[in-house]
Amino acid sequence: MTEKPPLEFQFFLYQAKQMIERIMFNKYQRMKNNKHGIDIIKVSDFEDMFLKFERLIIDTANNCLNFWKELMENKTSCDVNRIHDFGV
Repeated sequence: MTEKPPLEFQFFLYQAKQMIERIMFNKYQRMKNNKHGIDIIKVSDFEDMFLKFERLIIDTANNCLNFWKELMENKTSCDVNRIHDFGV
């Protein structure tokens, strides 16, 4: 069950991505002015790690939502094993 994260989380991801892109661009500009080349391997590694970071944030948000849904739906008794499956 992969649900789309709420709008707040999507906006957070968008802001984080924009901030990282600004940082990368500013670093690129400084390196360009200093006549140094860009390390393509580091850029590629960074992009891979950033994609993994985005996926983990979405997974965490979904786990939190499922955790709270389980608690809210089953007010009398909750399935502890199911809550454990959410990673809490």
